[in-house]
Amino acid sequence: MCSSQKRSPFMATIYISPTGNDKNTGLDETSAFQTLERALQAMHQSAGADTVYLAGGTYYAKDALHLTAADSGSSFVAMPGEKVVISGGTPVSGWTKGADGVWTAHVDADQVEQFTLNGVKQTESRFPNVDPDDPVRGGWLWAKDLPNGYDPQKSMAFNPSDFPAGHEPKVGQTISVFAENGYANDKLTIASIQGNVITFTTEANYDLGAASRYYVSEKTPDDVGEWSYDSATQTMRFKAPEGFTGEGASSPTTTACSSSTAPRTWASRRSPSPTPRPRQGTPTRRRSRRMTRPG
Repeated sequence: MCSSQKRSPFMATIYISPTGNDKNTGLDETSAFQTLERALQAMHQSAGADTVYLAGGTYYAKDALHLTAADSGSSFVAMPGEKVVISGGTPVSGWTKGADGVWTAHVDADQVEQFTLNGVKQTESRFPNVDPDDPVRGGWLWAKDLPNGYDPQKSMAFNPSDFPAGHEPKVGQTISVFAENGYANDKLTIASIQGNVITFTTEANYDLGAASRYYVSEKTPDDVGEWSYDSATQTMRFKAPEGFTGEGASSPTTTACSSSTAPRTWASRRSPSPTPRPRQGTPTRRRSRRMTRPG
């Protein structure tokens, strides 16, 4: 990306701002560029260790920022006292507020893995809701012993009394689950429900026994800060905090790679909560012999 351009023999101090313009010179705060890509282009036209100063705000990287050996010693630095966010996602705009307080917007994506507001990760709509005071055991449900005849890597037993009216698991919903040995986290789609046994469309990495903890993703956010995405209609739903105006929302769909020293950047994948310490012993992996459903 612009790395083949001839570099002139000087070091550069470059400025960018969310309110800047890529047609500016970028040589001072009053003539700042607007995008990371334009700043990188200017870096590739100089020689030596360049410094890019970022004014406060959010910068969206449309693609990976390609740095080479020629950029060694160069840096992206937040202006003193400024809060800077570099996002690998796409701004979400065109929000409409519903009567239930849930905002909706269109997102052109097959799947949304994460949603941020002003650089802060929001929570996917789920049951049970997150318990910030006890992220390992609180806010999770626990699987039960699976009846004989089911494949423990593709089926999981649950306690029906865990689900109040309106929150029962349904075919097509997704479940995020840490397997019984704590070694892996899977996101699985419900294919069928028979009694208190859920069967998924794909296998988990390990057995889903009674020590497995899980939560169910839900279509409609019911807690402030929760979001959901309907891939069929490409609709994002967000129960926004008070004062939300539609600005600062982002749906990360690509991973940005940079040498930024700005205080906050977007992390590429979701991590639902700390994984509990694995049990001693050898985990059970996939087996060639398959079990069958009860007749």
